[in-house]
Amino acid sequence: MANGCGPCGLNTTLDLKIQGAQFSVAAIDPSELSLFQVQLDELFTAPWSIERQLIKARQPIIENIIGIAKNEFKGKGFGGFNAHGGEFGVSPIRPGQVGMAGTSAGEGDNTWIWAANTASPATSTGFTNWIHSPTTATTAFAVPMDPGELVYPFYCVEENPSPILQTVKYDLGRSDILFLDVSAGRVRDSKAPDVSYYMLPSTIWKPATNVLLAIQTKKAGYLDLRLGGFVFAEAEFLDATTYNTSTNTVAAVKTVST
Repeated sequence: MANGCGPCGLNTTLDLKIQGAQFSVAAIDPSELSLFQVQLDELFTAPWSIERQLIKARQPIIENIIGIAKNEFKGKGFGGFNAHGGEFGVSPIRPGQVGMAGTSAGEGDNTWIWAANTASPATSTGFTNWIHSPTTATTAFAVPMDPGELVYPFYCVEENPSPILQTVKYDLGRSDILFLDVSAGRVRDSKAPDVSYYMLPSTIWKPATNVLLAIQTKKAGYLDLRLGGFVFAEAEFLDATTYNTSTNTVAAVKTVST
């Protein structure tokens, strides 16, 4: 997946063959990397959590992606989960950051509430578009150029005691990149038995990347689905709380959180 060796044990390039792309990894200051490692350990769930284990399993890749983001946001330092003006930082993916703006039925700027599949899917037409343009469900979400973001999604969470998710279908910069039967890899948290986790392959969504994710369920029902992973962007972007519903962009209004 990765080639070469750079400062702080990072690679000089990250090669993701599933999307046919190679990414340059810029050097990260040791203090920046240490900040991320400490914050990751402190902020993400209890030590016994399955979600924490999934995140920690991908930590080496995440640290390389910090270097990719550093290359993308040239000249800016990395401020971790609490970046300030003039820095870029990281946050968990919020719905509005991937096109799911609040005026679309069942979708919200900052809350993952997504209902689908009121009837059992037909044999040949069982996919429902999930991550898409805020205005048209059949059109891809275009990762915004200004302000730019870099998205690393690598798992999804079904917060429902009766899981119904079957398959995730990727269109990422080209058609039909992957049909992934995630149900075969479903993991239940023994201490949170109503929650299911599904690992996804590593892909990186850079500015201007077109993304369309569709899902298929195995039966009728309510699907409460969250996309897990991280967004790397400038601090002002990560502070946004409202998103643009009229065009295929996000963070039209930047509201600094208090």
